[in-house]
Amino acid sequence: MMNKETNIEITTYPQTYQQLVNKLLFLWLQFTQVINSLIL
Repeated sequence: MMNKETNIEITTYPQTYQQLVNKLLFLWLQFTQVINSLIL
């Protein structure tokens, strides 16, 4: 059932959702790099 729900979500938000996820992942990577540089 969960697979069907996620499939429906992916089909309803094809590109905008993926772009949002990509931007969030990119920002998260930069954020973690900054924290790592501060700690190290």
